[in-house]
Amino acid sequence: MSIRPTAPARPGADAAFGPRGSLFGPAIGAAGPGLWSSMAVSPPRTPPSAPLSAPSPPPLTLDETGVPGEDETLPGEAVVEGVCTMHDCHQMDALALVRFAQELNASTVLTGTSAPRVRNYDYVLGKPVLADAVAWRAMTAPKGSRGHVFALEHEGQPTSRIEVVVGASGALERLAVIDASFSPLAQAAGMADASAMLVYEHPPQHLHELRALGQRMRSDPRLGYVPTLEVCVGPALERLELSACAGGADATALVHARAAWATTRRFLGEMSGLAAANAQRHAATELGQAGASAAAAVLSRGWGVLA
Repeated sequence: MSIRPTAPARPGADAAFGPRGSLFGPAIGAAGPGLWSSMAVSPPRTPPSAPLSAPSPPPLTLDETGVPGEDETLPGEAVVEGVCTMHDCHQMDALALVRFAQELNASTVLTGTSAPRVRNYDYVLGKPVLADAVAWRAMTAPKGSRGHVFALEHEGQPTSRIEVVVGASGALERLAVIDASFSPLAQAAGMADASAMLVYEHPPQHLHELRALGQRMRSDPRLGYVPTLEVCVGPALERLELSACAGGADATALVHARAAWATTRRFLGEMSGLAAANAQRHAATELGQAGASAAAAVLSRGWGVLA
């Protein structure tokens, strides 16, 4: 805000405009004594009673009842929930793992070429993890155990890593699958899929729980399952040849690493089979209850991408 310099009135000055010398000339009226007398602004006035211009028209609106929303069920659609969709990967030879993410509060159409169309709410998507190489390095572990990191790469770029701890007997004690996109900051902000980092503190117990769930699902159609806490195995994982990271390793360490890699693949393969079976059982139950069992055959073909 600019300050009006005060100066005595010059001869001939128009008394109506008061002292000269403001930034804007005599267009601004001078106020009486007080705060506003020294400022180059007009004193506050009573707002006009009539609007200065005509009000703007209201924004255009659409009749929402006539435009179905993106997630609105259309007439004749069957409705299911939490069904996992699998699609062919364009690089099937390099498919090593598949992790899963659930899209909550969203829907998609499973089949649109045959009646009835199936609307799938809170659907689950399979996300491929490609790999054409795996490199090993040692990792710290509790006393009496060995730690290993298996880093998956595709065309020279990291895609995932698998961290395992094995006991003296060679049994898995802990396993984690960490996607290359994972970061603690993204997870804390809710920007990362829950499956970007999967940790199994007791791998055998996790397999036991998957088997038990499958048994219960056979007798209780109310039970559902989404594989967001598991990964499935693609055909490339078994073909990956283990190599040591830069710096090398002694022969004994490499022997332990290859044994741990074999144990890791067995665990992942067994978990993959159980997860796929439970996911397909959930899909069959949902589609059967919705009267759209014919779509189950279409969906089941998608699981053929797995090893």
